[in-house]
Amino acid sequence: MAMTIVTGYLWGLLAAGATLESNEFQSVQWETYYEPRAGISIDYPYDWTVRSGVLRDESFYASDATLLPSVSIAVHPLPADADLVSLDAKAVAQFGAAGRMVKVEEGDIDGVPVRVIDVNWGLPLGSGLALRSRVVSMLRGPNWVLIRASDGIPVDGALLGLLQSSLDSIRLDANWSAAP
Repeated sequence: MAMTIVTGYLWGLLAAGATLESNEFQSVQWETYYEPRAGISIDYPYDWTVRSGVLRDESFYASDATLLPSVSIAVHPLPADADLVSLDAKAVAQFGAAGRMVKVEEGDIDGVPVRVIDVNWGLPLGSGLALRSRVVSMLRGPNWVLIRASDGIPVDGALLGLLQSSLDSIRLDANWSAAP
């Protein structure tokens, strides 16, 4: 799968239509998670732990032993009259009151439009530590799908290559159907 950006660039790394080749991606053993409610798969490092109940809305959450870095998938019923742009604020709100949208780009995955949202946020424990996440938001059948990558690193610098590689692995099942 190659993510193509319609406008701008992919997180400062890719020119429109380019793909990312990552040596880090090739040297890590990967496991694949498939989300049947949305027909989406994503790769994550084999040595990460798949957890449940970390965040209330995720159907999938994988992380290293410290819970960050992590990747997750949340599948929500599509709100009435919603479109991708109108859902940006809801995506950011899931990071709590400290969540702040810092960049949004449009793109597609296998021809399906996506919004890629960079979010700065803080830990709820009052530590004052500012962190960041990248969210891929898409509509898939009757669902609104959020794929989150959080690295647990303060906001300066690029997202961890490992997480970028995981996001770059997102694939859509061409045979998936929203019908029950």
